[in-house]
Amino acid sequence: MKIDLHDAMATVEDLLNGLRELDGTEIDEAPTRAGHRQRTTLTRTLLYLSHLGDRASCR
Repeated sequence: MKIDLHDAMATVEDLLNGLRELDGTEIDEAPTRAGHRQRTTLTRTLLYLSHLGDRASCR
């Protein structure tokens, strides 16, 4: 039986790259459009990374 983990490894690499990009990010808590946009982008990115983690655990 051959185990193919290529897809799982690619998913984990995407997850790692996303986490590295976010490392050290400071959140703009100002009630401005730019602050709101940055928080929205950060939230969406974290949700996507969570999805990648779930996907990697199922493979």
